[in-house]
Amino acid sequence: MNGEKIRLLKQAVRFVADNLSPTDRLSVIPFANAAWRLTPLRSMTSAGKSDTFRAINSLRANGGTNIISGLKLAVQVLEQRREKNPVSSIILLSDGHDNQNGNGSNFVDSLCDLPPCLRANDSQTDTVPVYTFGFGTDHDAAALHAVADGSGGTFSYIESIEVIQDAFARCIGGLLSVVSQEVEIDLKTVSDGVQIQSISSGRYRNKIDSDKLHGMIYVGEVYAEEEKKFLAYLSITPVYMQTKTTQLLKVKCRYKDPLSNHNQYIMSDIVSLQIRRPLHEDLTEEEKKVNLEVDRERNRVSITEGISEAQAMAERGDLWMARAMLQQRRKTLMQSASALAGDEFCQRLESEVNEIHERMSSMPEYEAGGRAYTFSRQSSHTTQRASTQAITPQMMPQVRPHTAPVGAMEFQTSNMTMLVFKSQEMLNIGNRDDKAGASSSKSTKR
Repeated sequence: MNGEKIRLLKQAVRFVADNLSPTDRLSVIPFANAAWRLTPLRSMTSAGKSDTFRAINSLRANGGTNIISGLKLAVQVLEQRREKNPVSSIILLSDGHDNQNGNGSNFVDSLCDLPPCLRANDSQTDTVPVYTFGFGTDHDAAALHAVADGSGGTFSYIESIEVIQDAFARCIGGLLSVVSQEVEIDLKTVSDGVQIQSISSGRYRNKIDSDKLHGMIYVGEVYAEEEKKFLAYLSITPVYMQTKTTQLLKVKCRYKDPLSNHNQYIMSDIVSLQIRRPLHEDLTEEEKKVNLEVDRERNRVSITEGISEAQAMAERGDLWMARAMLQQRRKTLMQSASALAGDEFCQRLESEVNEIHERMSSMPEYEAGGRAYTFSRQSSHTTQRASTQAITPQMMPQVRPHTAPVGAMEFQTSNMTMLVFKSQEMLNIGNRDDKAGASSSKSTKR
């Protein structure tokens, strides 16, 4: 964290603080051989921001890397609060391996010693998500991904330190727009012979009762404009008669509004799902078509599972099998109905698979950035939430407010987009000022 790294890091943390309101609170905790509290949990008033800026500017690179100590102190700060904001989270960033608690599998084992609030639990209450950021090629991507995945956060891979501020902007853009907490989706069958066989829900826990008539999906926090899509696989008793309609499911949702009574659940309206079941010869041309929205989601789930399988193979050193499996998933994807219809999302999935395929071309390539990139894509897809992955200034998309995310920015909401745009505007102004200053200095010398 020396030189340009720490300068840009300080700038990014100042950006975070500057975009918080007086009702938001921030504590900064550096860690080296041990962790210490640089600033208390402080309201981001004008005075609070000024004190935070001064403290951040005093930071110097020093000592080793003790991630566990940093996380434990962060939890301690949160537990000592006299007042609790409805939304709490930890942002963890590191450019190295934890050299105080072992590394690799030893470090992942030590995560069991972390406080229970950093492990997503069945009740979805009192869990603090950790959003982790790995810088450069020397960080422990497996460890940071494990911390994020275990707590319900996301892991981001930042190949170039120049985009750390944009990555933070994307993260807090979501955190500042939480509209629902402890979200639970309830699925109940309503006809004889209809059963729930399985639910594909990524990292969100789901449960199906033993009679397969009732299922639950535990989502947790949801940002404004976020969409979560889940596939429910049903078995249905066949019919041997004229056109018939079968009632399938009744779906409802319960959640808490963080801005209202925090202990009171809000229930959504009940949505009923049914299907027509005409004889084959009675099908209309429209009914013969594959539902592209469902097909698109099946493709996303298949590619996500393929990425996870390929990574497991790569970790065992079997890159050839990993690349072959990715190519097969890509081929299946491009033969799907939605891909053949020219769906842009499927095209982005194909680009993603090709990128991972290239980053697994050799073990040095995989270890230098392929592992982190693959973990970051898994994290984004399994949570259906935007994260940052290996974006350098040369490949950075030009985002604008209210425009749809593209490429690696999948799942990005407009609030995230606007904060990233604000970050880029600020960086562009800073770069222009730096160039103007350099030009003025040269003119003075002449």
